[in-house]
Parts: sequence; structure tokens; C-alpha cells
Amino acid sequence: MGRRGLGKEILGPGLGGVVGDTLFTPMTVVDHLTLPQLQQRIKKALAAYHAKQGLTAQEVAAIALHTSRWVCATVARYNREGLEALPDRRHDNRQS
Repeated sequence: MGRRGLGKEILGPGLGGVVGDTLFTPMTVVDHLTLPQLQQRIKKALAAYHAKQGLTAQEVAAIALHTSRWVCATVARYNREGLEALPDRRHDNRQS
């Protein structure tokens, strides 16, 4: 099975024009968020994810490269607000 065959088998012919070598070329991602904003939301979501799996604040902090205090605050906000807690709330990074 070559590279071309892999893409066509996995994706099939009717998935939004995504077939063949598309698996092996860079994808286009719409600019809903900047890369730093997306990274921050992912870190926050992963903090909640790991906490839900039973990891301690210190363990999550080591994974997220943040402090235990940040992890506790992030999980507390997530518990109160759900996904709405994930946007970056630092004053310099607010979207207008």
C-alpha cells in the first residue's frame, strides 16, 4: 500500500474533497484564533482533562508547564463556567 492508497482508503472520495496526498501536505486552518490563543485554550482544556482523569494539581502543572496555582484556578473556572472558561483572560490578549 503506497502513500496515495493510504489517503484514499482512509478518507474516501466524498469527504469535502480531501483525498490522496492531502494526508501528506500541510493543511489549511482558518484563523479563528492566533496560534498563542489556540495554545492557551488547549493548555486550559488539557488541565481540566488531566484533572478529570485523577491527576493532582502538581502532576497537571508539570505536564502543562504552569504552576499548581494556575492549574487550580483553571480547573475551578472550568468547573464554574465550562468551556466558556477557556478563552485567554489576560488583558493584553483580549480580542476586540
